[in-house]
Amino acid sequence: MAGEAVTAPTTLAVLLGGSSWPKSPQLAASAAFASSARGFRQYLTDGRGFGLPDANVLDLFDSPKTAPEIVEEIQNYLRQRMSLDPTPRDLFLYYTGHGGFIGGRDYFLAVRSTIEGLEGTSSIRVSDLASALRNGARDLRRFLILDCCFAAAAFKEFQSTPGAAARLQTLDAFPRRGTTLLCSSSSRSVSIAPEGEPYTMFSGALLDVLRHGDTSIQTPLSLEDVGLRVGDLIRRKYDDRGVRPEVHSPDQRDEDIARIPVFPNAGLASHIELAGFVPAAVGPRRDAGEKTAGFSQRRPAWLAGAAVAAIIVVALVAVSLLRRPPSKSDQPVPAFVQPPPAGPAETIHQIQPSPQPVRPAPIKAQHAQTEAPSVVPAHAAAKVAAPSTLDVNGTSVRFVSVPAGQFRMGCTAGDADCEDDERPIRSMSVDAFQMAATEVTQDLWQAVMSTNPSDFKGPGRPVERISWNDAKDFLERLNARRDGFSYRLPTEAEWEYAARANSAPPVPTLVAWFGLAQASDRPSRPQSVGAKAANAWGLFDMLGNVAEWCEDWYSPNYQRVVRGGSWMDAAKSVRVSARGKATPTTSDSSIGLRIVREAKT
Repeated sequence: MAGEAVTAPTTLAVLLGGSSWPKSPQLAASAAFASSARGFRQYLTDGRGFGLPDANVLDLFDSPKTAPEIVEEIQNYLRQRMSLDPTPRDLFLYYTGHGGFIGGRDYFLAVRSTIEGLEGTSSIRVSDLASALRNGARDLRRFLILDCCFAAAAFKEFQSTPGAAARLQTLDAFPRRGTTLLCSSSSRSVSIAPEGEPYTMFSGALLDVLRHGDTSIQTPLSLEDVGLRVGDLIRRKYDDRGVRPEVHSPDQRDEDIARIPVFPNAGLASHIELAGFVPAAVGPRRDAGEKTAGFSQRRPAWLAGAAVAAIIVVALVAVSLLRRPPSKSDQPVPAFVQPPPAGPAETIHQIQPSPQPVRPAPIKAQHAQTEAPSVVPAHAAAKVAAPSTLDVNGTSVRFVSVPAGQFRMGCTAGDADCEDDERPIRSMSVDAFQMAATEVTQDLWQAVMSTNPSDFKGPGRPVERISWNDAKDFLERLNARRDGFSYRLPTEAEWEYAARANSAPPVPTLVAWFGLAQASDRPSRPQSVGAKAANAWGLFDMLGNVAEWCEDWYSPNYQRVVRGGSWMDAAKSVRVSARGKATPTTSDSSIGLRIVREAKT
């Protein structure tokens, strides 16, 4: 089943979403949603696409039904179709519209009947959608395409528990079935419907790729192929305003269905260029075992291979580092809902009036509350030792010696912005260690990795667009130098201890670059490291600029901790106790790293 081609009689499709939300005036209506849904339906039924009969397409876009009725209809439709001959083999589900969070936690997809203030009961919870697909389409290959804000947040709802995953693997189900998602945005990014464009930013590029194909690939396209080329088109048209898509494949093993060629490749038969986008620069097809850089799949090195590296480097170099600010008429505006601050109420953010997309505060998880914390001073005799330096190919980074000590980890006393996951407060002991005085710069990353994945290149700027896995590859190369030190990411406790520096919480405007995506006299991008004041221990940019990966898991087998907030975040995310999270494969222009080291004994 894994490598079998898609055929019209054995393929089903479901269309979801909406173009307006009469009961939720805070959700921006847009004709681009309807155009995008119509365009994808046409691709599904057109002979140059999948050529599906109408009976194989369940079109619930702009349906007036309630969310529970929609989910029930999907489940019943799938069960009914699975009883017919020929037995379906593939399912494509497409959604375009608004995505958001309920109480800062559960991810939902808005439908026409979504009610403002009651999103939790009037919208499609992705967890419910995942259950419906498991119940009605368990034996199908499931390809989900989500065009909405924070789309990659849907990934976790399709991840099996460890026990269920083990059972599936025992039954040898992974190579033949499973779910893969092409997401218009990361779990921390908004998606955009550019003003004056007929389609959303993502769906416009998606339809161009599906209709136009890729002449350099001599087979049908896989979901990974499509995702990579969608990203190329968005980058070419929108430059650094573009939102990069991601591919995620929960519960996949050796034969990830995201890499199976299933989409007809129109490039093999036609060279007609559609208006709106220009064909992406493409390279030779990747080998079956290679992964796509910038998506959830990856090889041990940062890039999947020399060919893919060449594609990425060419695409990045082709983009000018210093852009003119887009005029009011050509700036993309966020058309999707922003996530709410975590809290007990089921709420949803209003659309921001700023024409630039605003990066949300990280999603929070609930923890019990307890007493307010206070910093416990380290041993009175402890002194901060003189910094030492790491030199790599002419590029250096200073290390500050952080003394051993104790502190109260979690919500700072009197901080009204604390979230549930900053509690309970607990007393922590930390051994002495050395921490880099600044975030890892692009110069240092280039010296070690011979690449620079950053979206916002510039001397002295922090490296970004690197995943947790990329950070581990970087550290592996540093450790291979055998210079007498062991290099690693800080633990979350080490990070917060160093950020507090046995001092009162710092004033964010003095030490941090933040809120630049909202309103600032500075460009909306990371700034050179060390330009703001250091904390009491001589550490720069612990807050803001780019969020920093930590070693710890935030939740078992799903997300890693990121701390410090970023240049895109609001003030509430730029606090010493604020916590963030992202999957280890997430690469984002708001996330970088800072390293620690210990002398080998």
